[in-house]
Amino acid sequence: MGNINIISIRNFSTLHASCIKVYMNRSLKWNTGYLFVEFNRLFSRFHAVIIKSLENDSAVLFKWESTIKKLKNRIDDEYECELESELFKGGSMPVRMDSEYMKEIQTQLLELSTIKLEEFSELKSTENNLDIESIVSEIKGEVKKGNKVQFKLIEELKVTIEELSMNASSTAKESIKDSLIEFEQKTNKFMNLAISSLDSMDLIYQSVLSTDMKEWAPQIEGIIKEFLVVLDSFGIEEIIAENTFFNGETMISIGTVPNTKAPELERYQVYLVKQRGFQFKDSGKLIREATVITIY
Repeated sequence: MGNINIISIRNFSTLHASCIKVYMNRSLKWNTGYLFVEFNRLFSRFHAVIIKSLENDSAVLFKWESTIKKLKNRIDDEYECELESELFKGGSMPVRMDSEYMKEIQTQLLELSTIKLEEFSELKSTENNLDIESIVSEIKGEVKKGNKVQFKLIEELKVTIEELSMNASSTAKESIKDSLIEFEQKTNKFMNLAISSLDSMDLIYQSVLSTDMKEWAPQIEGIIKEFLVVLDSFGIEEIIAENTFFNGETMISIGTVPNTKAPELERYQVYLVKQRGFQFKDSGKLIREATVITIY
């Protein structure tokens, strides 16, 4: 078990902020690895469906294999960049939850020092009940069980730093603010990577729909829905757009079609979603607009 770091409230410093932020960074890294495990598992099934559907047409299969490999390698490279590892470069060593790499991240997080707040009763703003010890204990508990870390817990640590930095020096406040902006950028990269992973499946799915492989579409669509559930568990929620009325705050229209294309729809309803949109499940904050075609 690690040491205990006592966080001062009246003299909160950049060092104190770093003691908390290390939990945020390692939780995010753990979640990135966890996401890759899920993506790799589902993409492998996705790939298997394609191979099965083309097992009697080697020439076409070769073309699909080449396209899928390039797409998968691009996504792998993005994960590799975020995880700072060549463990699975080129897709040769897929990450699993029981892999040495994930065990290493797990150990690094579980061995972090426990954090306690000093002078808790003197904290003026207790609206969010800034009990750091309970938050980090819950994070460690989830990681020990091999579960992802809920982003709500990571956000609570971020709020804790923001609240406590009110008692820091002006120089420390600026430094802490910059470090939180940096972490926000890392979080956005994670969100974009998660969505990019789904986009790669959607891209192949749309190609399948335009070929003679349509009978395999339901299986592929089912796998995509499973990955949407994974994203939802991370707090990334799809914006439901199809057949709804156009919403300029969450959608971007790239074209229109006449009512004759879909008589059951009214003017301004979404006829087709070209690219899914997403928002944060808890806050409703927009991550990406849905790109749509509407009825005119």
